[in-house]
Amino acid sequence: MKYLKNMLATGDLRPGTEINLSMLSTTLGISRTPIREALIQLVKDGLVDIVSRRKFVIKKLTLENLKHLYFMIGLLESEAAVLSCGQITQEDIAKLEDLYCGMEKALKGNEFLAYLDMNSASHDIIIQYCQNAILLDMLKNIRERLSIILYDFHKIIENTPELEVMLMADHLRMIQAIKAYDKEVLGKIIKNEHWDFDRNYPYLLEYYEICNIKNSESSPTGI
Repeated sequence: MKYLKNMLATGDLRPGTEINLSMLSTTLGISRTPIREALIQLVKDGLVDIVSRRKFVIKKLTLENLKHLYFMIGLLESEAAVLSCGQITQEDIAKLEDLYCGMEKALKGNEFLAYLDMNSASHDIIIQYCQNAILLDMLKNIRERLSIILYDFHKIIENTPELEVMLMADHLRMIQAIKAYDKEVLGKIIKNEHWDFDRNYPYLLEYYEICNIKNSESSPTGI
């Protein structure tokens, strides 16, 4: 399953593409059974559709899917951050500030993948003291699903400076709320602003349109 997720994350398998079980079996040197089991798990994860008993297709990107994912991440992450706030150490706050500076530097240097890595690390620090393992596990799974669906979202960051400014402002305000031990403000920033679908909609719509163009040009046969 890890191999398949990596192919999804890198765009080697694109939405709407049929998965060739025989070719994949030959490539990996394993039988079709474990591959089918992995695909069934990806169906449960919402990344693959079963068109027929023997046909698996990479799930197509829809704005409705993105809306639901953004809602769930905002809901879970804000709750985790509220539970974590007050437990975050001064050392962790310093790490958040260092990451913020690193994100600024990465954006100025057009290092957008590095920016996204540091962005993700910042979110991890903010929620790490949540002490609700089930909540964190659910959040991790949904975030992974979003990152796979938006596998080249860095290109939107690259081409939309106003989105960069908006997200960086969010992170700065999160740090300020953590410093002030203001759980309510921190939760609202994360849920009602940072992960608000309507606020992010213009940029997600642009991404969605780009994906549709790519998918129409991609091969329908898969691997």
